[in-house]
Amino acid sequence: MAFFVLGKPAMLYTPDWIVKNFLILPTVLSCAMAATRGGRWAFIAPAGYVLGIVLGELLGKLGSQAGPPMYRHDGWIICIAVYFVSVALAVWLMRRARKGGISHD
Repeated sequence: MAFFVLGKPAMLYTPDWIVKNFLILPTVLSCAMAATRGGRWAFIAPAGYVLGIVLGELLGKLGSQAGPPMYRHDGWIICIAVYFVSVALAVWLMRRARKGGISHD
């Protein structure tokens, strides 16, 4: 639930920033992939979104100096990168499944 509530939790930078600035694109892309009958591969994109938030929050502070929680936090770019890699993987697997290369369901 914390991934979808604006402004909460206050001490976690990545979930808050992603929900305020990026949530609409993953929502539209994930729904579009599910609507195109992507089978089980369509679930890779939302899973990548959640994984991106977790990795962004955990790894985003590594290069930053000591300071407030939102100072020089790179979790947002980590989350966006992980999400787009997961979308690319899902699209590739969906196309491969349609061509008969792998099992669709």
